[in-house]
Formats: sequence, structure tokens, C-alpha cells
Amino acid sequence: MTLSELARKAGLNRTKLALGFKAVYGVSVQAFWRDVKLDLARQMLRDGMTPITEIALSVGYSELSSFTRAFTRRFGCAPRECKADGACALNRD
Repeated sequence: MTLSELARKAGLNRTKLALGFKAVYGVSVQAFWRDVKLDLARQMLRDGMTPITEIALSVGYSELSSFTRAFTRRFGCAPRECKADGACALNRD
């Protein structure tokens, strides 16, 4: 769903939704959604049952390199490290 579609469903214009969301939650809608997807990916990696490429695709990344870069930026370790030991950045959010 795009930001415009979400705004339409909420009965707001795109700008009002974006500004209001950031004022209330301290992050943009896009950053919030990215973090939700990366948190889900981290959980899937910890479970250890799903290949990293499949996890990346399931959370919306079409390129493994983009997923790896975003994941590493958020959690401070690469997805393969998280999958290997399951303890990657447990307390970092």
C-alpha cells in the first residue's frame, strides 16, 4: 500500500498523514514500516528455518543486497550473522 492509498483510507491527504504520523511517533511512515518489516525478518532469521533470500523477498526486498544493507544498518550485523547465532542486536531497536 502506498502512502497516498493509506492517507485516502484514513481520510487525510498524504502530507497531513505524513506530518501527523511523524509528530506522534517520531519517525516517518516509511521508516516505521521498514522497521516493522526488518523486525519480522530478524524473527524469521532467528527461527532458522527459512533461507535469507526467501526472507528478504517475503518482507518486500527484491534485491538481497538492499535487504542486507537495511538489516545491517538497523541491527548492526548482517543477516547471515543473525541466522548463525540468533543473538544479533537483541536490544537494539
